[in-house]
Amino acid sequence: MHRGGQKRFIYNVNADQMAVACACAFRAEKLLFLTDVEGVRDGAGSIRETLTSAEARELIRGGAATGGMQAKLEAAMEALANGLAEVRIAPGARSGVVGAAMNGSPEGTRLRP
Repeated sequence: MHRGGQKRFIYNVNADQMAVACACAFRAEKLLFLTDVEGVRDGAGSIRETLTSAEARELIRGGAATGGMQAKLEAAMEALANGLAEVRIAPGARSGVVGAAMNGSPEGTRLRP
């Protein structure tokens, strides 16, 4: 119990999952995840320009995508499974990345169903 007899609750919400929930609720076509890396790397360390959900699952299963990138890929696959046409994982520090990624420029990694 907290002061005054009120219960105090602390919630930890994953931003990737929250973004997916919002995008799905708004029936968005695209979702953009900004991150501190150039995109999704495959097992050889190369940035993948595009990925399908099946390929993303294989990167997770094979150990190439772990930690934060695994969470982003899992969230992206959920978004695609719920009707979004595209999810982009792009470098947030790059100037103009949002406009470029939303207008079809090959920024980061594009995931499609």
